[in-house]
Amino acid sequence: MLKQFFLAVFVVGLALNLAAQDNSKLQVEPKNHLSVGFGYFNDIFWLESAKEIFINGGTAVRIHGARMLKTGYYINASIAFANRNYDLDQRWDVFEGANNNEYYGLWSVGISKPFKIKGRHSVEPSLGLVYRQKWRLSPDLWYQNGVPYIKLSSGMGHDLGLQFSISYQYGFSNGFYIGGMASSYYLWAIGIEGLTLSPVFGVRF
Repeated sequence: MLKQFFLAVFVVGLALNLAAQDNSKLQVEPKNHLSVGFGYFNDIFWLESAKEIFINGGTAVRIHGARMLKTGYYINASIAFANRNYDLDQRWDVFEGANNNEYYGLWSVGISKPFKIKGRHSVEPSLGLVYRQKWRLSPDLWYQNGVPYIKLSSGMGHDLGLQFSISYQYGFSNGFYIGGMASSYYLWAIGIEGLTLSPVFGVRF
């Protein structure tokens, strides 16, 4: 699925670049921008070693919007949904080694500031508040009169914290841009958790 997404971003970006060659430069800097991204996600707080970053990861899809203020900064908001795959450890008794999933909902608001590197290239760091929901279904085993019984137990967590990210953007003269984004968040009750890496596709207007 990721290969198809990267290919689609490349094809769309190439088409936009060709189309932009026939458009004149914008006379007024756009005050809004909207972007989407789909990529890698992991809950790094629970990883026991660096190699698990490449083993127990998942995916995330993110929608991001921003509005420029008079100061030149942007106020932004985003919503993301993610999932993570991981193997159950010895605490899960007979289920040790089985694969399980966790699901995340992330809502954030923040402030960002774009910095031009050269030509159409720019980077944009961002800092803000994040509200996270986390869902999980886990197997549960107990015995009654020597007979094993299995059921799925559900759990949900709610947390607040800080989210920080940085994105790279290559802009076209018609307002569209492509790039990449890396983000993480710090939850006050836990510490540093999620890691997201993804390409982005957006438009300024």
